[in-house]
Amino acid sequence: MHNNLSDEERIELIKSNIGTFPDFPQSGTTCRDIFSALKSGEVCSALKHLLVNYIRKNHPDVEVIVAVGEKGFLFSLMLAAELGVACVPIRRKGKLPGKCFLYYYVIGFESNEYEIQKESIKRGQKVILVDDLLATGESLCAATTLLQITGGVLKECIVLMELTELNGRRRIRDTNMDSRDIFTALTSGEVCVALKHLLVNYVRKNHPDVEVIVGLDARGFLFSLMLAAELGVACVPIRKKGKLPGKCLSCSYALEYGTDEFEIQKDSIKPEQKVIVVDDLLATGGTLGAALKLLKITGAYVKECIVVMELTDLNGRGKLQETNVHSFIQY
Repeated sequence: MHNNLSDEERIELIKSNIGTFPDFPQSGTTCRDIFSALKSGEVCSALKHLLVNYIRKNHPDVEVIVAVGEKGFLFSLMLAAELGVACVPIRRKGKLPGKCFLYYYVIGFESNEYEIQKESIKRGQKVILVDDLLATGESLCAATTLLQITGGVLKECIVLMELTELNGRRRIRDTNMDSRDIFTALTSGEVCVALKHLLVNYVRKNHPDVEVIVGLDARGFLFSLMLAAELGVACVPIRKKGKLPGKCLSCSYALEYGTDEFEIQKDSIKPEQKVIVVDDLLATGGTLGAALKLLKITGAYVKECIVVMELTDLNGRGKLQETNVHSFIQY
């Protein structure tokens, strides 16, 4: 019967068989359970045809199907076998043998780590990520970041179900929009030398009186000590809460799905000291804005924020108000 169904009819069949469990895995959360639907052989067949048809129509050049976590395994080998392409897993830390790339991410108030085996995906290979559910988007965002590290080209993330009220789609969109990776450039020694000279020359020319370089946790650290050492000035970190010893000043700031806090050690900067803040990327401006609030508490005189890259369409510069911002590369 499933061979005679349209894709729209297949979607309705699958949807009508998905189980709903309130207050699982915690109170106030509703679980949408794919395993309830898979008790029907008709649904299993409809699901296979739906997914395979979609990929053949929209991504005929795909080379690798990547499963995100355990439930992604339900679809990945089935699709890879039907399409005649490779099947690669992304799993929690410690589940894969051999050498792996690792990415740390946060879900709510808990942290987690995903891994993918090195050399499982060749640079430039066309990839589709598959999972059962898109909720807040943290796990898919982590998977897309890992994929970028491998050099794979993400064609699309495909999920069976989406909890639209959690807006995970936007998080994935922003993650991929923000995926300008400085570490890719730093694999070249020539780029490292060029970046050092670019930053040092700019600061020497425009801020010869600077006294402190402030680096933001954690990519700002790439540049802060390098600049401070070249210029012979102090180097001060701003870090996430709980990372710095001693007495600290703190400032909370809003994330799309919650809040976070930055800290700076008390007395690390004297009032009126001339400061430059450095980071790799200006996107929405949330972290740099929080850093500037902290520095205002210290009484520092912030001369400028310097970033290597800026995503201009996100207008993060607008959140920084009167502070001067300089970016070397704009997207």
